Amino acid sequence: MTPAETGFVIIIVVITLAGAAFVVQSLENQRQQKRSALRALRADIRYAEQIRDGFPSELMSPQLAEFLSHYLTAQWRKLLTLDNSAAMQNAAKASVSQQPAPPTPYKAGSLTRLHDKDQALKAAAMSKELAAWLKNLANRNRQSASTISELLKYCHYCVQQVAVDGLVFDALEYQAVKGPKPALHQFKNCLHTLERIDHRHFTDRQIYELRTYVTELEASIQDAKDPASPDNIEEQEG
Repeated sequence: MTPAETGFVIIIVVITLAGAAFVVQSLENQRQQKRSALRALRADIRYAEQIRDGFPSELMSPQLAEFLSHYLTAQWRKLLTLDNSAAMQNAAKASVSQQPAPPTPYKAGSLTRLHDKDQALKAAAMSKELAAWLKNLANRNRQSASTISELLKYCHYCVQQVAVDGLVFDALEYQAVKGPKPALHQFKNCLHTLERIDHRHFTDRQIYELRTYVTELEASIQDAKDPASPDNIEEQEG
């Protein structure tokens, strides 16, 4: 073999090896991109599931429930285009079939939407986390800007709503210790705040219950002042 032929063979070998290396590297890059995309989708899905399963049903709106359901369905579809294994198909079916808890109707006679202060604190934290997640989706252009904007307004309302619930619990505790008159101002402040933040009449029932309670509290305070009230007359006669 002449030197020229030898050189030509070497060039062919080098080109072949370089081509093979390029193909191998391209396949590896594709695998890495696929793994990265799968991890990102799984993270998004897990977070959406946590919100769906953990957000208080007392604050769950139909719009938020619908958004979470549609978002999870869309994310699972994307994931299955990357991994259509039987395990992933089963996981997708289980996830998509599970719907957010239906909104809990306001309990008649209750002054708060939530059960206790601990639930109110947890709900406030989850509302803030939901808002941060929605902003992240907006920054990544993952969803309609108008849809995200409406949901962010609702998150802001939820934070204010649970803050009022916390203040009502404080007022009830204060009333139990100090009596109705010192606590009356706190209840009025809660009522005024609720009237100000009312979101699409979402707090109408709570406003009614608080207004009724304040009226009854004022009447009891007035009765305590009025010597002609039946209760005071009975005490005087006793």
